Amino acid sequence: MGEGAREQPANSTPATPRRWFRFSLRTLVIFVLLVGSGMGLWWKWEPWVPVGVAPAIGDGFKSFVFDAPREDYLIETGKLGKLRVATRYLNRLIPSVADPVTSVMSPSFSSDGTRLLGVKYGTFRVTCWDARTGRELCEIPVLAYQVAFEGDGDHLVAQPADCSASRWIRIRPEWWWGVAWLPEFWLTAVFAVAFAWSVLRDRKTI
Repeated sequence: MGEGAREQPANSTPATPRRWFRFSLRTLVIFVLLVGSGMGLWWKWEPWVPVGVAPAIGDGFKSFVFDAPREDYLIETGKLGKLRVATRYLNRLIPSVADPVTSVMSPSFSSDGTRLLGVKYGTFRVTCWDARTGRELCEIPVLAYQVAFEGDGDHLVAQPADCSASRWIRIRPEWWWGVAWLPEFWLTAVFAVAFAWSVLRDRKTI
């Protein structure tokens, strides 16, 4: 052999390329918990969930007693059935809570006066609006002719065509930040951070 040739060690082996999909049992457990909490968050994403259906009693919906609207609010139906809400406390009209060609039936205020509940005429979809701005917050997945808040505003009763009464309960505020009221939201956030940390740690140690 030439003088410039170098003899390779007998025990040398080619380097094994790093694999990307390597994880520990810890990472697998955290991933399973993350998926479970994410599914729980998805299941409770809607602000309102049904709690039961009461059979028709007497003349149906009128058999139930609900709180009257607050005295400092006034509901007016203008041209083309456009619903507007005036509050004497703010001394101004809030924006319309319905499209110009859509009227709102069975309007009902929450006990604190922050939300307005009603049924969109034509589609009969139960909808909740922000009573201060008129912005639509959510649609409750039920078709009804009449609807009203019940008690403290965390319950509502809706009457479909058969005069039965479906009861619903609010599990979180309807606003976009309402998901922060759900324990599943914080569990998902914690498990997401823990999963990212565990993956990075596995890449350094495995």
